[in-house]
Amino acid sequence: MRIKKLAPAKINLYLEVGEKTDNFHKIVSLVEIISLYDEIYFSPSHDVKVEFIPDYGIPQENTVTKAVSLLKEKFCIKKGIDIKIFKNIPPASGLGGGSSNAACVLESLCEIWDIDLEESELYKLGAEIGSDVPLFLYGKRCVVEGRGEKITPLDFKSTLWYFILTPPFPVSTHLVYNYYDKMGLKGDLTKAKEEIKILIEFMKEGNIKMMENIIYNKLGEVSEGIWKEIKEFRIYMEKKTGKKFFISGSGGAIFSVFKEKPEEILLAPGESKWKSFLVKSLN
Repeated sequence: MRIKKLAPAKINLYLEVGEKTDNFHKIVSLVEIISLYDEIYFSPSHDVKVEFIPDYGIPQENTVTKAVSLLKEKFCIKKGIDIKIFKNIPPASGLGGGSSNAACVLESLCEIWDIDLEESELYKLGAEIGSDVPLFLYGKRCVVEGRGEKITPLDFKSTLWYFILTPPFPVSTHLVYNYYDKMGLKGDLTKAKEEIKILIEFMKEGNIKMMENIIYNKLGEVSEGIWKEIKEFRIYMEKKTGKKFFISGSGGAIFSVFKEKPEEILLAPGESKWKSFLVKSLN
């Protein structure tokens, strides 16, 4: 029997990065889960097979294979599984596709292999795979703190729309953090928490103009410094549309925010090599 699951993407409406301790940076972030999905299919198999379509050059050891190996080792699972992942979320774009895939596989295999876990145990396993995996296990907008393990889900139901553009090249999170450290940057996490509280109130009201004044990404400054094309394209889109655009995650994707679904597509097909997506928040 073949089982289909959906793994959603995310954007960061606010991301501040603090000091590095124990080889990890502390962060404070407001994360929105959005209606852009990878499709994941699970089929019985004697062996473990993981295939990405298209493969995007994703290495053989990745977040999905790590999730499978973790469960097999921890719970002495002898069964195999055939996993096919149809990629709609561009990898290395700041939209969390790899972490979302891992969270979906982790949760799905617990169901398929009859592994009974408390939610807290599942989140701990997710954190072993990657810092962003636990937030995708929650599957809703959250405030994320620490290394990514401290998550506060937000239950208000306002739906917002986002126009997202992703570049025709990958953006390395590892490289962005390396540059962040070399530049000697250190964000104010206390201030970030206060600003996120204000941003949440404007989200509830659907006050887009005030949201645009607060949306912020510390790593965006770094990624635009490394990849000049991102900054140039962001400025071009702002001039073209009259909307503000922001960077998600460690960079790559840029997005603008709307209260209602925009009637016009902001970028004509064929105008750019950047991919475009019109999505909404998932509540």
